[in-house]
Amino acid sequence: MTKSATLWMDYVPTNLDVPGEYSDAYDINDSGVVVGTYYLNEENRGFLWDDGIVHDLDDLIDPLSGWSITEAVAINNNGDIAAQGYHATYGFSALRLKYIEDSTCPAETTLANQSNQRAWIDELRGVRDQFLSQSSEGRALIQTYYRHADEVTARMKRDPRLGLQALSVLRFLEADLKATRSGKPVKLTARKIEAIRGFARSLQRGASPELSADLKTFLRKDLGVLLRKQ
Repeated sequence: MTKSATLWMDYVPTNLDVPGEYSDAYDINDSGVVVGTYYLNEENRGFLWDDGIVHDLDDLIDPLSGWSITEAVAINNNGDIAAQGYHATYGFSALRLKYIEDSTCPAETTLANQSNQRAWIDELRGVRDQFLSQSSEGRALIQTYYRHADEVTARMKRDPRLGLQALSVLRFLEADLKATRSGKPVKLTARKIEAIRGFARSLQRGASPELSADLKTFLRKDLGVLLRKQ
């Protein structure tokens, strides 16, 4: 018998459509954000439901942290989440997470108005987890992304031209990203490398000293091998 997390509002039940063999909803805040747990592939996993979209909590934390969220039991109106997670070194532990409803993920901001946003995000996370995280250079790039995510997102919201430029670069690289995720060899063309550099230079203008320094380092790299297997 399948047990599915359900939201009751004004005596009307709404199935949250959480994946897995069963799921439980444990708490909801005044904004209607729900947290709970679900069971999939013989693992307990934490989830967050917001405005019809289910998020696996592992997708909302730094993938290099080493933590996997097994359940979320409470959320308050500030977005603080009481959760439990597992780490290969530390074992199981109680954790406090922070959910910011207004996304500070540059990729989600760039793709916010795209009908295929979820497919794009899944593709980018696949490249991150299956490719970039497998090398020291790739892991450094991931850490740089998350370190400056708040600033880059804020810049995009203030200047929509940055978001449009980022979207243009993603579309230009779409075939390369798909090939990378499938394990096929990729060598970026000179035009694609220049598109990436152009976006980095646009971000540099008006950036904080920390972001500017990291972009300067990025621009010195051999971007032709950015998506090539190490």
